[in-house]
Amino acid sequence: MKKINSYEVLERVGRGGMGTVYKVRHTLRNEILALKQLNDDSPEIQKRFENEAVVLSKLSHPNIVQVNDFFSFENELYIAMEFVDGKPLSQIIGKEVGPIISEKAVPLFIQILQGMSHAHQNGIVHRDIKPANILVGSDGTVKITDFGIAKVLGATMGTAGMKMGTIYYMSPEQMEGEEIDERSDIYSLGMTFYEMLAGRLPFNFANTSNPFAIMKQVHDAQIPDPREFYPHIPDSVVIALMQSIQKDKRRRYQSIDEFPCHE
Repeated sequence: MKKINSYEVLERVGRGGMGTVYKVRHTLRNEILALKQLNDDSPEIQKRFENEAVVLSKLSHPNIVQVNDFFSFENELYIAMEFVDGKPLSQIIGKEVGPIISEKAVPLFIQILQGMSHAHQNGIVHRDIKPANILVGSDGTVKITDFGIAKVLGATMGTAGMKMGTIYYMSPEQMEGEEIDERSDIYSLGMTFYEMLAGRLPFNFANTSNPFAIMKQVHDAQIPDPREFYPHIPDSVVIALMQSIQKDKRRRYQSIDEFPCHE
């Protein structure tokens, strides 16, 4: 069986553009963890990988994946972190259940808000909130992950860094490369919540992969009421959702604590 440093590899559980994730057992502590291996040796990606380890080591919250270790082994970089027995929200929305009914979506979203409130209180903006970066455990516990491009508020960062993220969930100001703060995460949280409730995003991106066309649609198109796609959403939930995704950041909730459903 393959062994990486002090970790015995049990199985590969995921692979993305940035890294491969293994389910592992620490050979001394007999603890099951997730081990992420960096696949890309470019300096920029290595910096993002290291940034994820540093940021997560500063955060300790039941709704954020906890980092246990960061190390180099045989010239490869690894992050050992809490293993979540579940799947990303992106594999649930529209695939297992279609839209998630509000009675289930709101409790899940509250957990997401609680985790991100903790990050914001510690001066961390995630910058890439989306369903794929939110893990839902088999017991219903939510864990936010992938802080690789997170920004520490007050730190200097170039314009190119500001544009990092996933364009479908990215706030208009982040698309334009402006200085961003918690309100950009609030927009991304709102877009994630919209997709949970409606089973889809508000815009139809099926006919284009051109980032400029997508940006124009996000900037110019009116955001439809999510009840156009799934009618069984309470008025109060729609009101809260729509305020979180206002194009003008001054009209959004100014902090996560302002969300009516935040506890």
